[in-house]
Amino acid sequence: MVKDYIIGVDCSTTAAKAIVWDRKGNPVVEGRQKMQLLTPRPEWAEQRAGEWWEATVEAIRNAVQQIDPRRITAIGITHQRESFVPLSREMTPLRNGILWVDTRATPQVQKLKKIGGKKIHKITGLFPNLYASNAKIMWIKENEPSIFEQIYKFLDVYAYLAWKLTGQLVTTWSSACPMGLLNMSKLCWSREVMELVGVKEEQFCELVAPGEIVGQLTKKTASLLAYQ
Repeated sequence: MVKDYIIGVDCSTTAAKAIVWDRKGNPVVEGRQKMQLLTPRPEWAEQRAGEWWEATVEAIRNAVQQIDPRRITAIGITHQRESFVPLSREMTPLRNGILWVDTRATPQVQKLKKIGGKKIHKITGLFPNLYASNAKIMWIKENEPSIFEQIYKFLDVYAYLAWKLTGQLVTTWSSACPMGLLNMSKLCWSREVMELVGVKEEQFCELVAPGEIVGQLTKKTASLLAYQ
């Protein structure tokens, strides 16, 4: 069986989409699953991280059911930018994911500007702003300390889906960049910026180049996605 199909997944703010492409870049079939946006308070925008996975699985299944899954050779992921979720050592979400459109962290943005705005911009290419993850991580530290002290890993949406698909804790440079914690010239996590935010490098995933193969589907996941 010729493996000539690639699945492109877009786990965006309102839905997960999975499009099967051929090697010439033509779309073959598509699957889609809506997701719920949670707004428990003014300025807050959240989602269950589990829903990122559940919607992605459903979207892929909807697409795969229309073709011979043996023709699929790879899955690529794109996602909703700065959104992230903190996980415990048991890899369980400690709270809902905080989305890129969430604007609760205005005080933390102002604090970052005051204590190191120019440094953060020079290192990350981003001035402290309401979209980047760094200020929202600081918000958790200052407002949910009992949660913060349990955090083992911070995962962006790419990292969360890659972990669920393969069991590997990785994210790409392009996925890490919007978090406001990446040294853009060296393409590594910035310990200087992390120190300002109050987090440690080991709380984040290994960095890889966009497009790099990060792992293979686990047998459980392959079965779940209707590959088998």
